[in-house]
Amino acid sequence: FNFLAGDIDGGANTALFNIQRFSGGTWNDVTAGTRTATSTQGTGLNAFGSFAIGERITVPTCPAGGELVSGLFGSYYTVTGGFPPARPAGVPDGTRIDGTVNFNWAGGAPGVGGIGADQFSVRWDGYIYVTVSGNYRFQTQSDDGVRLWVDNMTTPVIDNWTDHASTTDTSGNVALTAGQYYQIRLEYFENGGQAEIRLRWEPPAGSFVAIPAGPLPTPGAGLYHCSEQQITGA
Repeated sequence: FNFLAGDIDGGANTALFNIQRFSGGTWNDVTAGTRTATSTQGTGLNAFGSFAIGERITVPTCPAGGELVSGLFGSYYTVTGGFPPARPAGVPDGTRIDGTVNFNWAGGAPGVGGIGADQFSVRWDGYIYVTVSGNYRFQTQSDDGVRLWVDNMTTPVIDNWTDHASTTDTSGNVALTAGQYYQIRLEYFENGGQAEIRLRWEPPAGSFVAIPAGPLPTPGAGLYHCSEQQITGA
């Protein structure tokens, strides 16, 4: 099957294209052979038919009435009690959709109603979509505490839940596969003074950059969340 570059959706990876054939009322996989930037070979074909060619994407299941949209869902909490605080959970004092997490609030408030300049925490939930397979590293720059989970929601890849000045923390390698969504959660708290939180990634053969909001309607590298996001605690 040959195609032109203009026939391919932006962000699609032709090296991962699969073939399906419609027969017997259903779509059935066809064994794919050689793949190039302008063609995908199907093997074992002995008749004409209706075919579909493209990259197989596993899309997260959103709650009823929800759909996958761009950015992360941020739950903002006022912290009362000692520091470092417990993990942000439960009903938030304010929420906001943040396309990318790249904030330096300095001595000011985060801009969510009811949240002051000091003694607050945030929990960002959603998914990260990748278009290139390989090892990724993640990085935060924070003042104060930070934790980050990617895919494995049991063990954080970054854990510096302490009161500190602006600090850069970097994860080890995280193996991710192109065309897949992975759950991501970022938690942060600000005690007093300066407030900063930034989330970056280093793709394979790339350098550290802020993780962008994922494009729509065709998925691309970046951050997403369910439009009916449910925050239910830890």
